[in-house]
Amino acid sequence: MYNTINIDEALRLADACFFDMRSPLEYAEGSIPGAVNVPIFDNAERAEIGTIYRQQAMETAKTRGLEIASAKLPGLVQRIKAAAGRRQIIVYCWRGGMRSRSIATILQLMGIRVYQLVGGYKAYRQYVLKRLQDYKIGPCFVVFHGLTGVGKTALLQELERDGWPVLDLESLANHRGSAFGHIGKGNGVTAKNFDALLLAALDKYQGERFVFVEAESKRIGNVYVPDCVMEAMRRGRHILLSATMETRVERLLHEYMNEPRQAEYANADIFRSLETLQKRLGKAKTAKLRALLQAGKYEAFVEMLLVDYYDPLYDYSEKDVHKFDFHVSTENIRTAADDIVKFLSGG
Repeated sequence: MYNTINIDEALRLADACFFDMRSPLEYAEGSIPGAVNVPIFDNAERAEIGTIYRQQAMETAKTRGLEIASAKLPGLVQRIKAAAGRRQIIVYCWRGGMRSRSIATILQLMGIRVYQLVGGYKAYRQYVLKRLQDYKIGPCFVVFHGLTGVGKTALLQELERDGWPVLDLESLANHRGSAFGHIGKGNGVTAKNFDALLLAALDKYQGERFVFVEAESKRIGNVYVPDCVMEAMRRGRHILLSATMETRVERLLHEYMNEPRQAEYANADIFRSLETLQKRLGKAKTAKLRALLQAGKYEAFVEMLLVDYYDPLYDYSEKDVHKFDFHVSTENIRTAADDIVKFLSGG
C-alpha cells in the first residue's frame, strides 16, 4: 500500500516533487508552486465525467473514467518517473480522492515509492490562507514610493541583481497595478497562485534584516495583498524616489511599448484602457489622448497621461519629503541603489 503525507510534512521534505493529477484548467486556477501537471483527464474528459455523474450515476461516471484513464496509465507513469528523477514523488488531486489515489496505487505496484497528499490541493489552499492570516513578518520592509515612471520596479530589479532580498508584488501578480498594468503581460495570475507564490517568498526572506518592496494599494489587478503585508509596509522604512518628467516618459515608453515607433500592436489595449479613465479625465482630455495615440505622438501621450491622471493620484511634492526616511533621485538607477544601501548601512 502506498503512503500518505499531510501538507506540513510534504513541504518540509527537501527533495519533494509534487505532481498535480487534475485537469489543466484546475491546475491553472491554482496549484502548489513548482508542481508538475500530469492530468489523468483533460478538460473535455473531466467535463464529460462530471456530466455523467450529475445526470446518470456515480458508478457510471467511475466506469467512464476508468475507460479513459486505463489507456493513459503507462504514459503517465513514465512522465512522472522522468520528471521526478531521484526526488520523492508526491501526487495530489482536488481533495485526495480517486485521481491521485489511482495513480499512487499504480506507481506503488510498479515498485516506485510514492506519497499521496492527504486532502489534496484543497488542503494546501487552506494551509496557505491560514498561514497568511496569521503570518508574522520578521524583516523590516524598505518601501519605495514615487510618481509613476520614477523607476521603482527597475530599482527593485537592480537591488535583486546585487543579491538583496526583494518582494516584487507586481511581478507575482503579473500586473503593474495601474489602469494600463495588464498591457503586454498576458493573463494575470489567479488569486490562489498569487497567495501561494507570496507565501513562498515571505518564508524565503523571513530571516533577513531588510526586504525591499514597492508601495502598493490593497489590490493589484485582480488579486489582493493580504493584511500582513500591508501592515509590514505601513510600519517599514519609507523612501521617496524622484526623477525628471523626461526620464519618466522615456522609462514608461520603454516598459510599455519597448520600441514606441513600432508599438501599434499595443494600441488596441491602450485604447480600451483609456475608455475606463474617461469618468475621471472627462471626454475632452480622453479624446485628446486618443488623438495623440492615433497620431503616433507617444511622448506627448505619456506626458499628458502623467500630468493629468497619474500624478494627481499620488501628488508627491517637496513638502512631503520630510514624511519619508530618505529621498533619492533615480535619474541613475545604479547610483540610486548604492545610495539606498549606504543609507540603510548608516553611512
